[in-house]
Amino acid sequence: MVIFLVTVACTLIEGTFGRPDDFRFPADVAYALTGSGNASEPNFPLLRDFTSLLCGFLVVTGFALLHRNWHHVSTALTQLRESRTIVPRLVPRSNVFSRVLGIDRLLAGDEGTALDRLDHKFGGVTARTKLVLSGSVVLGSFIFATLLANGLSQNAFRVFAPRGVSAVEQAAWIDMAKQNWWAGPEHPLGVVIYSVLAFLAMVLIFTFNVVGVLTVYFSVALYFAADLRADWYNRDGRFGWTPVARVYRTAYWALVVLGTAIAVLIAALGSSVPISVLGLILLYVLLAPVYTLVPWLCFRTVERAAKEARVAELSELLADVDERDLGQVQPLVAEFARTNAARIRPMRLRTVPFGAFATVVLLPIVLTGLQIFAEIGPGSR
Repeated sequence: MVIFLVTVACTLIEGTFGRPDDFRFPADVAYALTGSGNASEPNFPLLRDFTSLLCGFLVVTGFALLHRNWHHVSTALTQLRESRTIVPRLVPRSNVFSRVLGIDRLLAGDEGTALDRLDHKFGGVTARTKLVLSGSVVLGSFIFATLLANGLSQNAFRVFAPRGVSAVEQAAWIDMAKQNWWAGPEHPLGVVIYSVLAFLAMVLIFTFNVVGVLTVYFSVALYFAADLRADWYNRDGRFGWTPVARVYRTAYWALVVLGTAIAVLIAALGSSVPISVLGLILLYVLLAPVYTLVPWLCFRTVERAAKEARVAELSELLADVDERDLGQVQPLVAEFARTNAARIRPMRLRTVPFGAFATVVLLPIVLTGLQIFAEIGPGSR
């Protein structure tokens, strides 16, 4: 809200906020996609710059998701332990993956359980490590934000330029559009606001990915440090796995926000994609499987393992019961049936169908390929 109010105030001061009739989103989209209609005046106040408005909204949404994700990550382990959804192991599991990923070394020691050691290692991050991570995020964000702002200022207006005219006339129209842009060089307050927003967007992206990668790594380590069970009282409706579902639900929504932002940038820029956007696409392509596939592999056996442990517990109880005592047998039979019918899916999306989620996640990748290699789309005209 503060960012929005500051942006509106600065554009009002410089006279670049625009009038209601400057909001031309339907007409601009139609012209960019089909070329129908007449070319507009090279005037781009804030109300007309739909790309910046949408990306600004996504940045604000992203920071809200980041805050929620941090909160869910900080409370998830405690909630899982209190509900006994996970049971600490004295001796951690070990295989070739745990050795390659350094998890064996992380869980090594004899103080407490393996889960205690894991929690202590992640909670005891040194000041030096925090400084290195923060410095890397700030430096990377500054470099990418500078490249992104420069790339957008050079290419963002091509899709709205008049068609059927000479290259010189098109170039003159684009130059005039840059001058009349609310964040153009003629408007210093707009330049500052736009630069700050671009920097914040990059900080958000890098921070979320640092937190996301660490969260996924912790999830992998959790598989080796604890036995994955279930809360058979089902107090949260997910057999105790709601904390994990909340963590990854916010991560998935962040992935959707990033994918939407990249898709908007690609659609606006076309085949003339600056190196910063290509870097974001590469980051997206590399990390999307990490956030979607790796957690699923970690938690896909939860239902089977939890049911096996529960059936073993019930079988022990049944061994001490007189089979002729129906009053004692019937509750156990009902619990066996409930156990076998339970659906324990820590990673299942409830708010969005998986097909729709996959479509949104894959859209930026597909659109990028079409724009760059096939030169299809509004930005390629």
